[in-house]
Amino acid sequence: MGPFAARPPLIVIRLRDEGLFWRESGDEVVALDAEVSRYFAVNPSATVLWKRLGDGASEEELADALCERYGIERDLAEREVKAFLEVLSARGLLER
Repeated sequence: MGPFAARPPLIVIRLRDEGLFWRESGDEVVALDAEVSRYFAVNPSATVLWKRLGDGASEEELADALCERYGIERDLAEREVKAFLEVLSARGLLER
């Protein structure tokens, strides 16, 4: 492929709109999934991802955010993003 080969489209992932309420508190996010009456909080690095997911982001953009914020290696950032998205997906908190 040449330098101008088409890249696959980025898939935008976002937090579910209905029944999910959240607020940032300091460097953490506290959320309520009203559909199952469950509160939870995410740590500071997950807060970076959560806030991006609020507006919609691709996995690549989420990994970029972790690399920029924490100066970690790309491979580690990608693994962390995948793990976080798997947890959110299993809880039904994402829209793709």
